[in-house]
Amino acid sequence: MTTLFSALLAETTEKDGVAVSIDDCDCEECNSRRGNIHIYSTLELAIVKEGQAILQRLTPDEAKMLANKIIRYADFVDATNKAVADQIDQLEEYV
Repeated sequence: MTTLFSALLAETTEKDGVAVSIDDCDCEECNSRRGNIHIYSTLELAIVKEGQAILQRLTPDEAKMLANKIIRYADFVDATNKAVADQIDQLEEYV
C-alpha cells in the first residue's frame, strides 16, 4: 500500500507492541514529528520493539483502506484455517 507519508524509525519509551493513535499529542516531540501537518488530521501507527518504533502516519482514507485490507486478509486466514482443520479432522477418521 502506498502512503502519502514515509515511515520513520524512532527511539521510544513505549512498551513493545502495536499502537494506533488518533494523530498524536501536542507535546514537543509530536509537534516536531508532525511538522506542518494540522493536528488531528492523521493517524499514527507504531510498531514498537525493544525501545525502537517504526512509525507510519496515515491519512484517514489510508487508515480505512488498511483496515479493510486487514479485515479481508484476516477473513481469508480464518477461512483457510477452518478448511485445513476440517481436512485434518476428516483424515483422522481414516487413521
